Parts: sequence; C-alpha cells; structure tokens
Amino acid sequence: LAGSSPYSLTVRAESRGGASPFSEALRILTEPAAPAPPAALNQASAQALQESTSRIDAVEGRLAAIEAVDDAIPQRLRALVENIEALRPQLQSQESCMRDVVERVALLETRATMLAESAHARTPTPPPPLAA
Repeated sequence: LAGSSPYSLTVRAESRGGASPFSEALRILTEPAAPAPPAALNQASAQALQESTSRIDAVEGRLAAIEAVDDAIPQRLRALVENIEALRPQLQSQESCMRDVVERVALLETRATMLAESAHARTPTPPPPLAA
C-alpha cells in the first residue's frame, strides 16, 4: 500500500465490499440537495417553534415560582417549630391545671353525694296527713 494513491485505497475498499469514508463523503457531496420545504411549512414550523418557546417560558416561570415557595417552606417550618416549642410550657401548665380542676370537681361531687345521703338519712318521715 506504500506509494498508493488515495484513489487506489478507495477503489480497493469498495472492491472489498465496504465504503471508505472518502467515498461516503463524495457521495454526500454529489447527491442533489433535498428540496426546500414549501413556505407554508416553514411558516407553520416557525409558528410551532414560537408557540413551543412561549410554553417553555411559561413552564420556566411556574417552576421558578415553585422553587421560590420551596425555598420559603423550610423557613416557615422552622418558625412553626419555634412557636410550638414556645407554647409547650403553657400547654403543660394548662394540662396540669385541668387535672387539678377535674380532681376538685370529682371531690366536690363526692362530698355533695355524701351530704345528700346523710341529709336524706336524718330527715324524718313526714307524719301522715290528718283525716278530715
């Protein structure tokens, strides 16, 4: 192959059944170009491209809004946790007070029942009515 011309390499590659890169490039360059699409197709393609671009812009805008909300969520969640932590002692105090109130009410109900029973036991039965 030393001293062979590029043409002879192409011919040999083609004779072996494979196309060389040079012959493929030559075929592409010598083929007639594809006909240009009609103007209506170009206009429809341009319109579709413009519509797609505007839809992509709208989606990007919505995505940016979602990302902004997503960025705000951790801050708001942190503030909520801090508020709940601040309320914990007050809630524990209220729960303790409610237990005390329930115990006192139960005690008062027990005393009222005992007083009612003792008063009922001490109450004499009324005398029978006089016959006329």
